[in-house]
Amino acid sequence: MTRVAIASLGIWHPSTSVDNNWFIDHYAAQGIDISGLLNKLGHKNRYLIRDSSDTTLTMSVAASNDAIQQLGCQAKDLDLIVFASQTPEYLIPSTALKIHHAIGGGERTLAFDINANCAGLLVAVEMVSRAMMARPSCQLALVVGSDYLGAIVVMNPSTIHVFQSLL
Repeated sequence: MTRVAIASLGIWHPSTSVDNNWFIDHYAAQGIDISGLLNKLGHKNRYLIRDSSDTTLTMSVAASNDAIQQLGCQAKDLDLIVFASQTPEYLIPSTALKIHHAIGGGERTLAFDINANCAGLLVAVEMVSRAMMARPSCQLALVVGSDYLGAIVVMNPSTIHVFQSLL
């Protein structure tokens, strides 16, 4: 059996970050205590998209370049690129193809998108793992997950701690 492993991880966050105290104060002003909920969610900081040039594509390209650089390979060496999102910037062409072009992927790199809602990244990792096990010639894959819910969700004061990019 062919073994598959995650060899590198690239991360990109918007430059604006707020800690839980911002949300606790925001809700306290409305007479609502959400400190318990925020503790259960497990995040100490949340990153806010304030720049209209930040999109699922730009975030994906930045994280992809980070992962490729950490691994010490080149994008042209990738056999497969899978992009997972419930908020893709493009339906046609696929965002995976846009990422492929932006990072300089190879001519033979297979690239496609999937949408499995909030489970998309996990589903993509599972799909890619199985594809690599079934096809040993597939040696290097890039799995990218990016969501920007603020682009599609209407501002609601009761959910800004979840969809914080709306601030």
